[in-house]
Amino acid sequence: MDTLDDMPAVAAYFNRYGRRGDKITANYLAGCVFRDKGDAPRALKYYRDAVALADTASASCDFSQLARIYGQMGILFHQQRSPRHELQADSLSYDYAVKARDTLFALFAYRDFAAPYYFMGDDDKALDITLEAHRRFLRYGYREYAASCLAYAVSVHLHRHQYAEARTYMDEYIRYSGFFNAEGDIDSSHIQFYGNIGQYYEGIHKTDSALYYYRKLQQKASSPDAQVMVCRGLMSVYQQKHTTDSVVKYALLLEQANDSAMLQHASDEIIRMQSLYNYEENRREAQQKAAKARRYQMTLWGTLGLACLSGLFICLYIKRRTKMQQEALARSNQQYLTTLSQYRQARKDLKTLQDSTDRYIRKKETEVRALEERLNAYDEIHEIAKEDVSDDADIVREFHRMATTLKMAESEDWMLLESYMDVEYPEFARLLNRKKLSNVENRVARLIRLCFISSEILVLLGISKSRLSNIRASINKKLFHVAGTSRLDYRIRQM
Repeated sequence: MDTLDDMPAVAAYFNRYGRRGDKITANYLAGCVFRDKGDAPRALKYYRDAVALADTASASCDFSQLARIYGQMGILFHQQRSPRHELQADSLSYDYAVKARDTLFALFAYRDFAAPYYFMGDDDKALDITLEAHRRFLRYGYREYAASCLAYAVSVHLHRHQYAEARTYMDEYIRYSGFFNAEGDIDSSHIQFYGNIGQYYEGIHKTDSALYYYRKLQQKASSPDAQVMVCRGLMSVYQQKHTTDSVVKYALLLEQANDSAMLQHASDEIIRMQSLYNYEENRREAQQKAAKARRYQMTLWGTLGLACLSGLFICLYIKRRTKMQQEALARSNQQYLTTLSQYRQARKDLKTLQDSTDRYIRKKETEVRALEERLNAYDEIHEIAKEDVSDDADIVREFHRMATTLKMAESEDWMLLESYMDVEYPEFARLLNRKKLSNVENRVARLIRLCFISSEILVLLGISKSRLSNIRASINKKLFHVAGTSRLDYRIRQM
């Protein structure tokens, strides 16, 4: 029996006559056959069919098998240079391995998170995951696996020109990963690490050693990716040696290798297959819900009238209450904006008239103090920094205007505000990024820094008071290590 040709027929047979577990296994094996044949789109199709058959709500669900299927999907996406899809597959693989209590496979799945982050350019995340995976492997006594996951740590430090750190991880990788034999030769599946070693020696200006390892990679490089690394490395070394002929030679070879790599990793077809699966999955789910709705339809007629009537009253009540709350919120925001605008204008007038008569200056100072007292009526504005309130940029005024008209800020608005603060408040923006605040926490902190009050923030983010309170407490904890929301606005505006 020709497995490659007959496996689809085998899968079709089990899909028609087999039990659920048999169907999942048959489709999984069909996917593996096409994976080995190099047909990534068809392999993905069978993997998707396999996971679609699984009943994850059932106690008998084989979560360990699901983890491995998603792991194989992650490998396909990695080979096709589709890191976002790879990360989704690896995340599901990890989740199901944890549910199956398969500790070792969960560690492998967690380790694999580093690759998509590295290819998406997030070196920090890739390095954090690699080192955490290294710690977890060591904790469970897997020394070889711990060392074997350090390749991305080496790559990140080489990319940052941190050669001492790269050498530390490189030595552990060589010594403990099990990929090197007694003669110092690496097995063929990890041959590209010769390129990392060459980059290291090139970085510390030992070009002869760099050439040695690039040549070792060249002797065994069979994949386009390895050939790209060889050509790029040799071209760079010969540039340092000022050997023009060799630079030109390897520049041309690098261009050819890049073309080959792009052809090999062309991911349009597999991404199309992923999109088609998403469409079919949504359609299948919609059909299942429609069938379920029809089954229950006859039992609902008796209570439908009462439910509609009750729903109508509830909707009218909620609509009226929401309208009253929104009107009150709009009035409050309008009053605040009016007071804030008057205060800003008074400060401008005071600055313009500094050289005027003492009597007029005293009058304006009195007006400023009176407006400050009115601003202090807002809980968030106590002990406010004057220069912060004076921030009258166009984007800041636009956000105040949106709050008074009950309009939620769009993604483009947030991008403009964040760009403005990155320029005008660079230290504050960098601090928020270092503290790793979530997206919504970052936005709330920026609005507080610009003297927006809670009622304005509720409108701009479209969240509830309780949600805002939780966010403020989380910011206070992350930025100042203080529980609750006490004096958060003051602390942020002093930064």
